[in-house]
Amino acid sequence: MAIRTLLIDSDPIYLLGLKKLLENESNITVIGSCSCIDSLDTFIHIHVPDVIVINVHMHIIKALGWIKNAKEIYPTINVIMLCNYPPLALSAHEAGVSVVLSKEKVSTHLAHMIRYSNEGEKYL
Repeated sequence: MAIRTLLIDSDPIYLLGLKKLLENESNITVIGSCSCIDSLDTFIHIHVPDVIVINVHMHIIKALGWIKNAKEIYPTINVIMLCNYPPLALSAHEAGVSVVLSKEKVSTHLAHMIRYSNEGEKYL
């Protein structure tokens, strides 16, 4: 069964690149992308992704608060945070993030980390 994946970033070009990166991956289906955290609750309620990939360069505090709330409502959704700021890993873990992945490793590790987090594993 395909891992239903939602992509989140404020940059539509970056979102397109992530989608293109994942389009030929077996058992990963991108069910949508979103550039605004404020509209995520409705999208998630309708589509219920297995994994959310969020680039938190924008509104870090807001994103971590949203992740924490989303994990309380949907505890089975796994969240991968793309981030180049290592000290944020502890806050991300406390908010419920499964995987923190540096942006330099996205092209080589994202698909693997989606599968890894979908199995309930953590990587910070």
